[in-house]
Amino acid sequence: MPQQLTIRQHYVRDCNLMLRYALNKGITIPASVIKTLEAFNLKECIDHGEAIPPGATVDEKVVGDIKTLVTTHERLTKIVYPATPDSIRYISEEENKNSWWRFLSPISFIRQMMAAAFFCLLAFMGLSLIKVVGMDTSQTDFLGMEGGLERFSNILFFLTAAGLGASFAELFQADEYITKGTFEPRYRFSYWARFMLGLIAGLLFATLMPLGDPSTEMGQLARPTMAMVGGFASSLVYKTLKRLVEMVEIFIGGKSKAVKKVTKQRDKVFNEIKDIRGKLTRQIAELSEDLNSGMDPKKVKAKVDKMFDDLVPPQETTAEERDYENRKKLPFELDKEHSANEEQYRQYEYRIPADESVADSADNVG
Repeated sequence: MPQQLTIRQHYVRDCNLMLRYALNKGITIPASVIKTLEAFNLKECIDHGEAIPPGATVDEKVVGDIKTLVTTHERLTKIVYPATPDSIRYISEEENKNSWWRFLSPISFIRQMMAAAFFCLLAFMGLSLIKVVGMDTSQTDFLGMEGGLERFSNILFFLTAAGLGASFAELFQADEYITKGTFEPRYRFSYWARFMLGLIAGLLFATLMPLGDPSTEMGQLARPTMAMVGGFASSLVYKTLKRLVEMVEIFIGGKSKAVKKVTKQRDKVFNEIKDIRGKLTRQIAELSEDLNSGMDPKKVKAKVDKMFDDLVPPQETTAEERDYENRKKLPFELDKEHSANEEQYRQYEYRIPADESVADSADNVG
């Protein structure tokens, strides 16, 4: 069983991975970030009894404060955005694994999905050569087949077509996420779930939808094409079936869940507006009486402010949380807002000597 990492080690590992990712992408890294991370790396080497470069020293003031490591991690997270530490860590671990099939992709999940797509492709090509399968324009419609073997062969054919569409969609989406560095390994099961949903959706589209004349070439190609489309866009099949169920419920005299939900929400909003209007009317009447009686303007202003506070809906997040989320989306060089501790960190704790600053400027670092 692998040894559990401490919080400090977890931070150091992720910072190193993000730093290598940024360097490979050609992203500029501030010199202070590199200097801080180097100090923690040297500390890790000493703690594990490993040799350090000759002349290298550990800045105890830097490594003694965990806050500096957390700040460095936050900076690197913003620098590599939209890539995430979890995605970078997963891709790095996958690239270090040895496999005979590594030439297909360093990511095992992508290799597995490619294997499923290749199997569906071979099965699709093999079944299309069978005379009783729907690619032969001389055959009758799928629903008009009498033999069980013929119908079963066509079902398998439609399933392979749906598998091609589903695997194409999942591979395309996963490849896009991996390229951007935003692939989340904890969602791997959802890709396979959507693949299975694509098989079901493609089969439903191919077998249950009324299509063109099966005696024509276009009519015979329609069903495998719809199976592939259903596999590629399984969510479209779900929405179509859901809308069909709602239409049937309305047709037989009932109300669908969606209509009931909308009606309930509408009644709730109308009642809230009615209550707010009544409360606001009473407050305005009281405020008018206070003005006529010559109340102190400060007290009048306080009442007006309270009225505005009652009208403004409660915020789901605090101002600090919203500010943090907005700062995460900003590029590092455009982030001009710093806390007092971070400003002190920049001015005093990590001030680079003059000779090092000149060298950094000459090399365009930081």
